[in-house]
Amino acid sequence: LIAYGAGSRALVAEAATGRVLSELAGYPEAQSIARVIWAPDSSALIVASGTPYSEEARPIILWERGADGSFREAFRTQSVHTSHPGMPVALFNPNGALVAFEDMPRGEAAAARIPVFDRTSGEVIITLEEYVLGAWASDELLLAAEAQYDTRLTRWNVRSGEKTVGQGRCQDIYAYAPGGVYYVTGG
Repeated sequence: LIAYGAGSRALVAEAATGRVLSELAGYPEAQSIARVIWAPDSSALIVASGTPYSEEARPIILWERGADGSFREAFRTQSVHTSHPGMPVALFNPNGALVAFEDMPRGEAAAARIPVFDRTSGEVIITLEEYVLGAWASDELLLAAEAQYDTRLTRWNVRSGEKTVGQGRCQDIYAYAPGGVYYVTGG
């Protein structure tokens, strides 16, 4: 399967034939599909719309794929960063069971938060207030950065809520090595 945006529509098609199997609705007409992210096992899809150079919040929707191949909306949030290249707005953990979302309705650090959605239970298991997404270090360890002030990198166990605050600083562009022990930043 291939998922792609066509204007404000998100489509899922057979890669071999191009035949459209699903149209995922719920995106504003004036926006284009900006991000498409498959779950590691192709059982779900995250689609975000956006408008370049706009500070208007745009929807980020998690779509679960049913046994019949159809998709249903499982979770929805919004962010002002959906059209900003290099900034993650949603991340599946390595096994695909958890999804961390950026929820940022306004372009203010105080408005930033990360809800972590458990696809098995269908519930948000933790919300990290005033943090922005980094990467998953493992199935339960999420790397994030403080959204304001020191912007220190923090390692969160999303199941227990325990956190370890690092010494490094985030400058908006960062990448983590597998396991999350090393990272690079730029600014």
